Amino acid sequence: MLWSGGQGIVIISVDFLMYIIFAHSIWGGKKFMRIKNVIFDIGGVLLLFNPREYLKKHLEDHEQASRLYQAVFRSDEWKALDRGTIGEKEAIEKMCEKHPELADSIREIMGRIVDIFVPIEGTIDIMKKLKEEGYGIYLLTNFHADVFEKVKKKFEFFNLVDGGVVSSHVKLLKPEREIYECIIRRYSLDPLETVFIDDTLENVEGAKSVGLHAILFESPLKLKEELKRLGVSVD
Repeated sequence: MLWSGGQGIVIISVDFLMYIIFAHSIWGGKKFMRIKNVIFDIGGVLLLFNPREYLKKHLEDHEQASRLYQAVFRSDEWKALDRGTIGEKEAIEKMCEKHPELADSIREIMGRIVDIFVPIEGTIDIMKKLKEEGYGIYLLTNFHADVFEKVKKKFEFFNLVDGGVVSSHVKLLKPEREIYECIIRRYSLDPLETVFIDDTLENVEGAKSVGLHAILFESPLKLKEELKRLGVSVD
């Protein structure tokens, strides 16, 4: 392809032109910079967390399982634990006060929260590959303080992590803008060089609002494809 300018003619290859079009489609006109850092959510991305199914599997009375799910995992206390404005002991007592008929079951399930988490091996394999390739690996998660410490000890992939922000530690929740700014500031991350992965759309949109690249997690295979679009190969 020829480009005629005032000082002469410049030859532009079709391959180069296609690259420009491709890059613009990905970056939306942003300054092109290579991805250097990957931020992972935990629940739903690295660890499957499905308490509703767990309760149905372990309780013969499915009606009781449904009531227990609502009493614990849909409670205000559960959200407060994520935000770090209440301790686990106090949260359990408040749940039991609201649902005295479920008190024993509430205490039992709250003592077994870690058992509900199941590794998503495909994503963990991607994390390992990224670490081997020299990418910075970070976590940004809404998580109870006490449970986080137990989960951190149980699963080996935490050894790959360079840093992270846990909601209960900073009393902020995704998708609040401040929690994304917190991890950017804490580790001096350049948003244009950083991609965030989460399984919740509003959290992905929150990341984009501060300039981070962001991927809505659906499966490890789809994640590989989305990372490749950003120039990150994990094959």
